[in-house]
Amino acid sequence: MGEIAVTNLYPDANSSVKNPNYISDPSKQKGMPNGKDLSGIAGRDISTDPSYTTMPDYSSHSPYMIKASGPTFILTYGEYELLLADAAQRFGIGDAVGHYHNGVKAAITYLNQYDPAMAVSDAAVETYLTANPYDPAKGLEMINTQYWMLTNTMLDFYESWANWRRSGYPDLIPVNYPNNVTNGTIPRRFPYPLAESNVNPVNYKAASDAVPGGDNLMGRVWWDSN
Repeated sequence: MGEIAVTNLYPDANSSVKNPNYISDPSKQKGMPNGKDLSGIAGRDISTDPSYTTMPDYSSHSPYMIKASGPTFILTYGEYELLLADAAQRFGIGDAVGHYHNGVKAAITYLNQYDPAMAVSDAAVETYLTANPYDPAKGLEMINTQYWMLTNTMLDFYESWANWRRSGYPDLIPVNYPNNVTNGTIPRRFPYPLAESNVNPVNYKAASDAVPGGDNLMGRVWWDSN
């Protein structure tokens, strides 16, 4: 998805001042295992992980992605094309291969507008797509994994979560935090606010009672069937 992360972005774990000598080379990036932090809790604190070196060594989002004067994206062309590919794969509406190609290309290159020096060329995209061709047998997985990567790259985490609930892809591994309220499973929805029961009790009860699985983090909205 292009150069979306940098190592050594901050000189120490508590700093908010960016390091001007951060590393953007994709081969130098280091990802933090999901669910790890510096909480000091056994089994969760990253400093006890065998791969740990220092916090600044882990990758952060590129500063080119976060600008006060930058645009806000509601629906990008890449998302649009990948959703069309999803519809084509599911229902035979249109050309899944073509929409997938357009969606992946747009997803990889949309960050070019932030900094031309970090731009991904069309030739590089075509090389990637040639090496990783669309496979209809795994179509929905491929489409929605690309959608997940794109929306996370955009920092649109709610959309990533919503599309995961809709499609079931990618195959995520839950993190079982100590004393978590979902028993180590990924939340499926936000419960209704408790304040609603005071100001709108009749409709609140009707809506709450209608949620499959109950009005809690593990209940499901009507379109969530995966």
